[in-house]
Amino acid sequence: MSVEDTNQPWQKMALAESICDQQPQRNRMEHFSASKVDVRELVGKLTKRQKQVATLVFNEYSNKQIAVELGMSTKTVELHRKEAIRRLGCNSTIGLVKRIFPVMNLNKKEERS
Repeated sequence: MSVEDTNQPWQKMALAESICDQQPQRNRMEHFSASKVDVRELVGKLTKRQKQVATLVFNEYSNKQIAVELGMSTKTVELHRKEAIRRLGCNSTIGLVKRIFPVMNLNKKEERS
């Protein structure tokens, strides 16, 4: 099935699913799901700078905005983000945000109390 053969939405979904199924599972750490491992423990493995960068990523800051906020270059921000993603067992920035989401919500609830 090629992209040109997909006229119906369900055909496009089937194509996307087959592509995803063929993608290598490179370095996926499925056993690090939030239900099996305490997310706070994972976040605790980040350095102070990695936590700061991850928090600002969570708050939708761009690399350039993070660099200005923390007084570092955008390359350094990219390195901290990449290392945080690796340490949390994620493959992308979206994975990073999903992984730290429960912790960010817990922190907000604790601040309100």
